[in-house]
Amino acid sequence: MHWSSVEQMRVPLLAAAVVLAGCTKPNPNACCTTSDQCMLVGLSQVTDCSAPDVCNEVGACVAPQCTTSADCSSPDAPYCVGQLCTMACIANDNCNGLAGTPYCSGGACVACTDAAQCSGNAPVCDATSHSCRGCSTDGECQSTVCLAATGVCADAADVIFVSSTGTDAGGCDASAPCATLGYAFSQVMPQRSIIHILGDSYSVGSGAVELDVTVYIDGSTTHVTRASTGPVFTLSTGSTGTVTLGDMIIGNTGTNMQSVSVSGPNLGVISLYGVSLLAPFAINAGALSIDESNITAGAVSTCAMSSGTLDLRRSQLTSGLDTSSCGVTMVGNTFRPAMSPAVHITGGLARIENNVFASSDSTATGISINAQTGSTVRFNTFFNSSGVDQMGRAVDCNATSTTTVTSNIFAWHSSNPARCSTQFSLFDEVSGTQPGTSNMSGNVASFFNDPAHGDLHLAPSSPAIGHGEPGLLSTDLEGHPRPAPQGTDPDVGAYEAP
Repeated sequence: MHWSSVEQMRVPLLAAAVVLAGCTKPNPNACCTTSDQCMLVGLSQVTDCSAPDVCNEVGACVAPQCTTSADCSSPDAPYCVGQLCTMACIANDNCNGLAGTPYCSGGACVACTDAAQCSGNAPVCDATSHSCRGCSTDGECQSTVCLAATGVCADAADVIFVSSTGTDAGGCDASAPCATLGYAFSQVMPQRSIIHILGDSYSVGSGAVELDVTVYIDGSTTHVTRASTGPVFTLSTGSTGTVTLGDMIIGNTGTNMQSVSVSGPNLGVISLYGVSLLAPFAINAGALSIDESNITAGAVSTCAMSSGTLDLRRSQLTSGLDTSSCGVTMVGNTFRPAMSPAVHITGGLARIENNVFASSDSTATGISINAQTGSTVRFNTFFNSSGVDQMGRAVDCNATSTTTVTSNIFAWHSSNPARCSTQFSLFDEVSGTQPGTSNMSGNVASFFNDPAHGDLHLAPSSPAIGHGEPGLLSTDLEGHPRPAPQGTDPDVGAYEAP
């Protein structure tokens, strides 16, 4: 016979009731706090214990166990309710003593139950985790303006609103937005430096928008275009502006179309966060950073001068990237390009780590690199789902390259990296183990969870586990600790196994 936990609890309580009912004098150690409990223990009315004892769940008087939940050390009974450690809280007071989780929700102490309990750069109470986090959509903010790059909900009074149906007059508030970004720039002040573009689409007109002020330009997933060829946004010679563009789709496809252009020399910096680029971007000089974005713009040419820098992180690319002479940092991206090579780097210092290069093009090359001494290609996963042997090259180095290529997975069913000295890397069985320190090879079928459906996380028994070069990186593509667990050797490729 299988009894539920409730039935198992009722048996001793009923037994206690029978014993007590047979007595002419109530048990002085019996107590009850509700009428149902009183019936089970054989008492006619709610009966308290003599101080300092308290009544427990089976109707017995026992010594107090806690003052606050900080006194309860068992994970099975972490909350102090009525001076007893229990498995569930019933009120906010039960969470006293627990730093960071002052509210009771669903029997657990949590950081928040609604957004009013959150603030600053974590203004949203997550409905699942009941923890405060940064905003990610406009709808999560009272002002309807979320600055996703920082996770902050903007105060409506600090925002300059722009709309294609607006009028260039007044202060450009939400009820009377202005029409052009040029007029909006005239309203920018240190305490009011956020421009929010309303609507699904917005045209900047026939000329590019010159970003010569420090400003955050935020869209509403707005498609921002230009009526003629050339870039939509430019950061030009002499600019000192620090500019962020977020939550928008930039540019049109077509000949001589561009999304963003950074030229120079200048001291300005432009950052893109949460954008989609439908036209190429270009850097002549100056700095461009791109984060959490989608680049579908075809071949992208960057950096014609050695003073240019590109910092590309956590983004999705279906286009190629071609750089010359500039500094390049690529961390945590996924490349699925339709052309070869995915990345072509000539000159400049390059750092390429924790990326995935996956292509269905059987002749594709992942990276063609002829960079400065000190450049690195490390902890990347190269995978070609076509399975065609001896065609594309995962990494193709210049004959005199000094780029360090370490701790990568080469699962292309293709030839080994050309003219690259590799180490601590894993090759498939077609390439075989290549010369170099601590290289190895294995059956590609054992490398990943589900490569046929794009899941390139490491399989539980992957030979990549624990084979990477130690002491180089502290996180993987998804931000998980590397190595895991601490004190072991890291895994090869973009993902660290849990």
